[in-house]
Amino acid sequence: MIKKFIPHIAALGIFAALTIFYFLPDFQGKVLRQGDIVQWEAMSKEIRDWNALHPDDPALWTSRLFSGMPSAQISLVYPGNYASKFLSSINSIFPDVSALMFLHFIGFYVLMLCLGVNQWLSVIGAVAFGLSSFTLISIEAGHNTKVQAMALMAPVLGGVLLAYRKNILAGAALVALSLSLAIAANHLQVTYYLIICVVFLGLYELVEAYLAKKLVHFSKASAVLIFAAVLAVIPNVANLWMTKDYGKETIRGGSSELSRKVSNSDGGLDFDYASRWSYGAGDLEFLSVLLPNIKGGGSGTNIGEESAFGKTLQQKGYPLSYTQQAPTYWGNQPFTSGPVYFGAVIVFLFVFALLAAQDKLKWWVVAVSVISFLLAFGHNTPFFKIAFNSLPFFNKFRTPSMALVIAQLVFPLFALLGLNEFLKSKIDVEKTKKKLLIAAGITGGIALLFGVFGSMFFNFSAESDKQMNEQGLNFLTDALKQDRADMLRSDGFRVLFFVAAAFGLLWFYIQNKVSKQLLIGGLGLLMLVDGWSVGKRYLNDENFIEKSDYQNAFAMTKADMDILRDTDVNFRVYNLTRDPFNDAITSYYHKHIGGYHAAKLIRYQDLIEEHISKGTPQVINMLNTKYIIQKGADGQPQAQANNGALGNAWLVKNIRHEKNADEEIAALGAADFSPKETALLDERFKSFSTAETYNNEGSSIVQTSFSPNKITYDYNGADKNFAVFSEIFYPDWDCYVDGKLTKYARVNYVLRGLELPAGKHTVEFKIEPKAYIVGNKIAYAGSALLLLFLLAAVGFNYREWQKNSVGEETPKTKSK
Repeated sequence: MIKKFIPHIAALGIFAALTIFYFLPDFQGKVLRQGDIVQWEAMSKEIRDWNALHPDDPALWTSRLFSGMPSAQISLVYPGNYASKFLSSINSIFPDVSALMFLHFIGFYVLMLCLGVNQWLSVIGAVAFGLSSFTLISIEAGHNTKVQAMALMAPVLGGVLLAYRKNILAGAALVALSLSLAIAANHLQVTYYLIICVVFLGLYELVEAYLAKKLVHFSKASAVLIFAAVLAVIPNVANLWMTKDYGKETIRGGSSELSRKVSNSDGGLDFDYASRWSYGAGDLEFLSVLLPNIKGGGSGTNIGEESAFGKTLQQKGYPLSYTQQAPTYWGNQPFTSGPVYFGAVIVFLFVFALLAAQDKLKWWVVAVSVISFLLAFGHNTPFFKIAFNSLPFFNKFRTPSMALVIAQLVFPLFALLGLNEFLKSKIDVEKTKKKLLIAAGITGGIALLFGVFGSMFFNFSAESDKQMNEQGLNFLTDALKQDRADMLRSDGFRVLFFVAAAFGLLWFYIQNKVSKQLLIGGLGLLMLVDGWSVGKRYLNDENFIEKSDYQNAFAMTKADMDILRDTDVNFRVYNLTRDPFNDAITSYYHKHIGGYHAAKLIRYQDLIEEHISKGTPQVINMLNTKYIIQKGADGQPQAQANNGALGNAWLVKNIRHEKNADEEIAALGAADFSPKETALLDERFKSFSTAETYNNEGSSIVQTSFSPNKITYDYNGADKNFAVFSEIFYPDWDCYVDGKLTKYARVNYVLRGLELPAGKHTVEFKIEPKAYIVGNKIAYAGSALLLLFLLAAVGFNYREWQKNSVGEETPKTKSK
């Protein structure tokens, strides 16, 4: 039995070795500087600090960005979700980000084994998949959850295919485990693409079952797979439920009430915003899957000092450091870190498999590949808009180019599946030669065509060139055009080499001049060198820095130090020295009225657009903005006290009712509006105040404690009063007056308001989301059920394996 595991142990050893060598600085104590992770560390600082001290009371809210928002899509702990804990333990196998590559290797390897592919073909396929450029670019950018979800697509598909083709229970168990992990990764857009793949795979299997008259087996497998999918969802209920509730209040899933904003009736992103990162169709950007530099690679390429751009900079007296971030990209997207490149050998083998393989799975592969590209084209084709307006939840996602994760998975899948069939079947030499020539002609021909004649098809002009030309820097854009042409030419011949080498190995194999082992080893080496060399363009040792240098991203400025000397525990700042609404660094130390998050509360987004970005003083003051950070005379950040900040809570004298959202948000900036004296209430909250004027003489309200999950105030009123709290209104916050649950109003478009009776009272706000409280209880039960199912599946399959082993040994015993 142990001997059967030795090849798999060897495979794991290969994956581990490649991971270590690729991410060697990671194992030497350095840190990968990922832009989005730096931002995440800043925005999640309060949450992580609180959780470290209060592990049994995880932070459900953070006050550090956008004046306060739920922690659900930042860093929320779900105690009942053991799938999430298991995923974390997998990620801890290797330091920092290197585990993400290892997870890709393992996931694809499992998929190939489920399809019955030769083990060593499975290994080289896994290597090619793990070294896909989009994976490495995403790691460099800090899109860790996306990369986790991408890696887990493979074993989910493997489980589905295993259930339909071989072993229902084993396949269902693999689906239950890997899908639960994929959902726990919490990148629902990638999981949505996975669902598209599974739905079309189910339709394909249905047709196959009907034609083969195996509908009973199909029905059984489908029923068990659905059961497995439900088991995968239950441990993630709290997360999904929280996301659903939160989504209704955000720019992703909610709808603004402002009449000037036209949105989807069921909520969702604006189409133009959602489709900005659309992959080029008519401009042939999609050919980057074969030619990575067809559109110049990334928007900030280290092009080298010997490039035309570098030489021109030197001639004109500009710093050569500009070559490290040269704007070589000239495609359809606003900007990009790099192309989606599958690998020259993979694309060649994929085309060959389509021509030669008999496995009808090719029709599913073709279907989902076409869908993948059509979705990735975004606003460049009508298909995406139809999907955006028709498919449930699809309008919650942005970045259409991400849909290429589907093709990135199925291209190597079918390339290796076809190669496996080729190596197992009897070869018709003449027919195979023709198909090899066609595959090489298509892939190598494209490479040669653009490598030699690229300048005949393209002018190599980028949208970003216009800005330089307007500044009289035409000589720089001319140099960039030359470099872009050179990059395409170089890549064309590079791809041609890899296609020719792979073609040669297969050609000599069918003529019995190359062994099977040499063929697999040779193709594997080509895939490794191809993926490794392109990947290192975007994620290499230079991206790693010392831990001390990494912390410099959060280095305190003098302004930070001055503000932190304030003994007040709860106030906000407004940092104008950074992009206030697309940068979270300020949140590392302060409660900020700005920040960075892809799913802001939609009401707060309205407030940003209408008032905060314009500096409306009434709004700045009602948000308790005690300090404004601006550049001083020396160009350094300087903290300026804002004496108009209204504090944590105050008692108003007047109530003004507004008919709708338009009137309410407009009134915030009116010259006659003073938030210190007046509270604005939407007419829907009219019943929350029993008077329009209040006498607050001799009355007071003071905040006495503050934490992410609970805020307490002491109120002393000579008469009844109406209090306004400078905290963001959100449905999950409950209010208690002297321990009794009390309803409160939304005031001033985004804040909380509460009428209080005369006397001394304690006011408490507690965040108590039903989705979290009930969801975690369900998650605990779901985790237990999932574990029991996995144990049962393993036990049953082990027993069956033992029976088969005994059956195989019995004839040998009799023959002695």
